[in-house]
Amino acid sequence: MRLRNVSSAQQTQLLLLVFTQAKTTAFRIALIYMKMIQVKLQLAASMPTSEDAHKHKETHRERGACAPL
Repeated sequence: MRLRNVSSAQQTQLLLLVFTQAKTTAFRIALIYMKMIQVKLQLAASMPTSEDAHKHKETHRERGACAPL
C-alpha cells in the first residue's frame, strides 16, 4: 500500500496505528467472548440437575403438595 505525498516514516506510523487498533479490537472481542462463556458456565451451574428435580418431586409428594401423575 503506497500513499501519495506521505513519507515512508509516516506510512510506517500509520500501519503501526492500524495494527495497534486491530489488536485492541481483537483483545476487546476476546474479553467479551470470555465473559459470555463465564456467564454461561455460571448459569449452567445454577440450573437444577435432573437429580435435584427428582428429589424436589419426592419432597412434594411426601408433603402431599401435589398428586402423582
